[in-house]
Amino acid sequence: MLRYLKIENLAVIDQAELDVGDGFICLTGESGAGKSVIIDALLLLGGGRASADLVRTGNAKAIVEAEFEIDAPVTDEAFDLLDGEQLFLRREVTKEGKSRSFVNGSAVPNAVLQRYSALAFEIHGQHGQQRLMKERTHLTIFDAQTGMTDLARDFERAFSAFRKNWQHYWELRDGEAQRRRELDFIRQQIKEIKDVNPNEEDFDLDFRLRQARNTEAIRANRHDLHELLGRDLVPGLRKSKKLLEQLIEFDPVLEPYLEQVESLSFTLQDLHGDTMGDWMPDDSLADLEQRENDLNRLFFKYGLNVQEVLDELARLEESAVALEADTAGLDGRWRDLEKEYGVLQKQRTAVEQKRLAAAKTFSATIESELHDLHLKGAGFVVDHQWDAWPEALSQDRELSFAALRFRFLFSANPGEPAKALSKVASGGELSRVMLALIHSFQRKQAVLLVFDEIDAGLGGETVHAVGEKLASLGRDHQVMCVTHFAQVARFADQQIKLEKSVRDGRTFSSLVVCDHEQRIAELARLLGGDSSSSSLLDHARQLIGSHAG
Repeated sequence: MLRYLKIENLAVIDQAELDVGDGFICLTGESGAGKSVIIDALLLLGGGRASADLVRTGNAKAIVEAEFEIDAPVTDEAFDLLDGEQLFLRREVTKEGKSRSFVNGSAVPNAVLQRYSALAFEIHGQHGQQRLMKERTHLTIFDAQTGMTDLARDFERAFSAFRKNWQHYWELRDGEAQRRRELDFIRQQIKEIKDVNPNEEDFDLDFRLRQARNTEAIRANRHDLHELLGRDLVPGLRKSKKLLEQLIEFDPVLEPYLEQVESLSFTLQDLHGDTMGDWMPDDSLADLEQRENDLNRLFFKYGLNVQEVLDELARLEESAVALEADTAGLDGRWRDLEKEYGVLQKQRTAVEQKRLAAAKTFSATIESELHDLHLKGAGFVVDHQWDAWPEALSQDRELSFAALRFRFLFSANPGEPAKALSKVASGGELSRVMLALIHSFQRKQAVLLVFDEIDAGLGGETVHAVGEKLASLGRDHQVMCVTHFAQVARFADQQIKLEKSVRDGRTFSSLVVCDHEQRIAELARLLGGDSSSSSLLDHARQLIGSHAG
C-alpha cells in the first residue's frame, strides 16, 4: 500500500507531498494539470525509462520518493533490503537524463528497483491494452490468472533442456567421422611425445651438454688443481698449523685462528681427494646431442620447453578421452534421450490437461466480469489447441514438436461467433477486458493498482459500471485511478485534485486532497465544467450521497 508520495521538479510539478489513504483513490483535474505526471512518477519508481524531458525546466534534477507498506513480510533472499513491512523507494533523474535508484536508502541498479517495486504496485494503462493485442502474451496472462505459471515454467525449462540435448546428439552423430579422424591425429601426437618421453632429467640437459663439450678442459683443470693442492696448499697448511700452535704459547691473541686453519686444512684435503683420478661425464656427447635433437623436434611442434611439452601432452590426453567418450557414448546418449522424452511427454500432457480444465472456468469468470461492465452479451473464449507429440523418438533428426496455439477470442454481441480479441475488440472493449482480467486475478497480497484513464472512450452507464468495479477492487487492494468522469470519481474513498496555476509566466501544479465540499465542486466540474452551477452541485451531491448510502 502506498502511504506517502513526494515529487520534486517533475514536469509541471515543482514540489508536492501526499499522504495516501486506503481503498479507491481518484486523481482528477483540468487538462494539463499534471494527472499524467503522477503516473510518470510511479512509472519511474517502477524502474521505467528516465528522460531529461521529465525534469522541470531550470532545475538540476527531479526526485520521486514513496513509502509503501507491504502486507506480508518477504523472506526471500532476493529482497534482503526490506525492513520489516516498510519499503521506501526513491528515483532521481538529472537534467542530462541520468538516473539513480534507491531501495530503503541503499543505491541499487534499476533492475533491482523493478524487482522491489513489483511487490508494491502495478500500473495498468494503454500499455496493458497493447499487451492484450499481442496473442503471444495471452498464455502468460492465462497461466498467471490460473496459478499455472510455475508449472508451465518448469515444463518450458525441461523442454528447452531436451531440445538442447537433442541438437547435441545430432551434432555428435554428424561429427562422428571427423571426431575419429581428429582422435587418430591426437593419438599420433601423443605417441610422438611419449616415444621421446620428456621428463624431469631433461630440465638440466643444457648443463650436461656443456659438461660433455668441455670434458678435456674440465679434466685438465681438475689435474692442475689436484697437483697444486698436493704440492703446495695442503702441506703449507699443515706447516702453518704447527707454527701457529707454537706461537700461541707466546701470543694467545692468535688462538682463535687455529680452529679456522684446521677447518681449512680438512676442506682442502677433501678437495684434494675429490680431484683425484680421471673424470668422465655421465653421458656421452653423442647421446646428449641426440637427446637434444629429439627434444627440439617436440619443441618445434608442442612447446618452447620441456614443461610446455608436458602440459600439451596432458591437454591432448584429455581431448582424446573426451572424443572417445563422445564416440563410444552415442548409444547411451540415445537411451537417455528416450527416457528424457518420455518424462517430458508426461509433463506436457499434465500441463495442457490442467490448462484445458481451467479454461472453461476462466472463460466463464471473465464473461461474468464483462457482463458487470455492461457487455451483457459478450462472449470470451480460450482457444487452446495442442497436438500430441510422436509417441516415441525415431532416428529422424527432423522430429516435429507440435506447437501450442493459445489465444483469447471475443464477441461483443450475442449470437456472433467469438473471434481473435486483437481483431474485433474496440478500444473501450479492450479496456473492459483488461479490467475484467485484473479484477478476477487472485493476488497473494494487497498491492497498489494504478489505472491510467482506463475509462477512456467509454460513457454513460458503462463508466458507472467501471467505477463500481474499481471500487470493488479497492476493498481488497489500494486502487488509484486517473479519470475524467464524475461517475467514476463518485466511488472514491479519497479524491485528489491536481490544480494548475500560472505565476510569473510559468505553470505550476499542486495536489489537493479534497474534503467533502471540494469533492462536490470537483464532481460538478467533471459533470459540466461549471463548478458553481447549483444544478450541477446538487447533482454532484446526489452522486456522492447515493454512493455513501
